[in-house]
Amino acid sequence: MSLAQLSGPDAVPIKPSRRERVVGATTSRLFRRYFAVMALGTCGILLPALAIEMILSYTEGLRTIEREQTIRADAAASQVASQISGIENQIQEVANLPWGRNGLTDIDRRAELRRLLKRVPAILEISRYDSTGRETLHVSRVGEDRMSDPSAPLLLDLDRVQGEQVAFSPVEFRDSLEPFVQSTVHEGSFGDGGWVRAVIDLKHVADLVARHPVEGGGTAYLVDTSGVVIAHPQVAFMLHRTVVRDQEILRFSSGSRSPRDTRGALKTTSLEGRPSYSSVSSIGVPPWTVVIEQPADVVTAPLRRALLGAMAILA
Repeated sequence: MSLAQLSGPDAVPIKPSRRERVVGATTSRLFRRYFAVMALGTCGILLPALAIEMILSYTEGLRTIEREQTIRADAAASQVASQISGIENQIQEVANLPWGRNGLTDIDRRAELRRLLKRVPAILEISRYDSTGRETLHVSRVGEDRMSDPSAPLLLDLDRVQGEQVAFSPVEFRDSLEPFVQSTVHEGSFGDGGWVRAVIDLKHVADLVARHPVEGGGTAYLVDTSGVVIAHPQVAFMLHRTVVRDQEILRFSSGSRSPRDTRGALKTTSLEGRPSYSSVSSIGVPPWTVVIEQPADVVTAPLRRALLGAMAILA
């Protein structure tokens, strides 16, 4: 028989012997066993290490988030506190001038208060009260000035501060739209024991908060002790007198705390109802709270990448 006949279509295939089949099956089973043992051993080594690495990465990521958000909240609170303190210093300087019979007259006082309105655009109007709490002078940026109006209400007892103290009223809304707060200081030792009260427009504070940069689509805003939004880049939240619903922020803003207390990496719900991470910082005086709010998916993106990398290594 020729070689061509052996390779033709009618050629009979040569079957492997029984020995070859047994050896092949044994080798295949042995390979699977070795593979299973090596896989289990590798997983036994990698799983604890990867689990520890994932836990440590997650914990360190949360610390980083808390540290970064705390820095942002402290910076925003310092800016707002500095602006409020600057306004108060201007009012205190005028209150400490030598008023009285042997000093500046009421005409001089009115001129000084008018100059104060020009220097500080955030002040809407100023009133001066004598030692009995009666209004003796009122100058306004939006209304008419008046002198010794008997029909004007007396200064409240809780506003009659002494020394270097400053009294702030609750945040109110002029014409139900514009938020403002009233600040009262005591006249200096050269006066006759009266008080000076100024109405401060919070729109200027809102502008400062709106300019504060927050990465990742975040927002900075200001709330009072009852959780009402008093300064926000989006004016609608101020006009609607939006109240923060998140319990973490409410507990911080309404609770007793030390001045300039700050907390970060709080799992909260944004004003729009989305999951977020927030940091809060108290201003001190007045007792307002700065909130730095960032979307949760943006804040946790580095953590998710680390966890996915660890899972890819295990796979």
